[in-house]
Amino acid sequence: MNSYILPLLNGYEKLTFKEIKKVTDEIGVSVYPKVRIADVLKIKDSGLSNDEYTYSLKAHFDFVICNSDDRPEFSVEFDGPMHIKDKQQKNDALKNKICQQFNYPLLRVNTNHVSKKYRNDFTLLAWIIYVYYLELAFNEAQKKKLIPYDEPFDPFGVVIGGMGDITSKFPYWLSVDARIKIQHLAQTHKIKDMTSSGLIGYDSKDQLRGIEFIRVNNELGIYVESAMRHQNFPGMFVDLFSEILFVQLFEKVENYLKTGRNLENLNIIYTKVEKYQSNLQLAISHSFSSAPDHD
Repeated sequence: MNSYILPLLNGYEKLTFKEIKKVTDEIGVSVYPKVRIADVLKIKDSGLSNDEYTYSLKAHFDFVICNSDDRPEFSVEFDGPMHIKDKQQKNDALKNKICQQFNYPLLRVNTNHVSKKYRNDFTLLAWIIYVYYLELAFNEAQKKKLIPYDEPFDPFGVVIGGMGDITSKFPYWLSVDARIKIQHLAQTHKIKDMTSSGLIGYDSKDQLRGIEFIRVNNELGIYVESAMRHQNFPGMFVDLFSEILFVQLFEKVENYLKTGRNLENLNIIYTKVEKYQSNLQLAISHSFSSAPDHD
């Protein structure tokens, strides 16, 4: 082995490439790793600053997804641990700004997007790419008047096949299994609520933050908090984030039933929710009341 030759991809980049290729092979498009920005975007006489122009000549996209004519449609960046360093963050900001100027979609992912599997064996990365192309097909069908023009695109409502139960007919609805199980737990009086409560909003850096909780009884509940970065990429990220929060909450409920852990006083949970309401630009709020229900 020649010690002077470096591997093209590191471990997580290989995993990311594998996830992308699994989807692109099925859809009939292509993915290419390590493509120079200047080979994707026409930077000459584009109005880029000197710093942006120089960076475009030297830097690359981790992965470029192209249509059947090999024209780039969007890129995916894997942000590993080095992306917390000041120099890398400066470069990330440059790349983001360049893509925004060209209106070129850039999806930034991390280990959470490629390591955790959801229903139907979806990683978040695979789900986002599938839904991207699903929406393109939906829009094309609307142009051909195969779908009413005022019908909104909703990946969670996509039905595959006419037979089978609800979990088999809604492949992109990530939380459907968890929601059905939560309802069953409430019906068998193991928890109080049939569904969760919570909210999602944008912070001062345009990052999504959210809290989701469910009452176990009149005094105690279980909650989760999480965040999702802003993306220069088309997609239903608020709705996706809501799905992720519900799945995470259900996992904590399952852990509580096994171990008796994860319970919190409802007054503490409500205080946390009120802080979210005060500090965020609200995007979604559901089934939330300002005080515990003692009925």
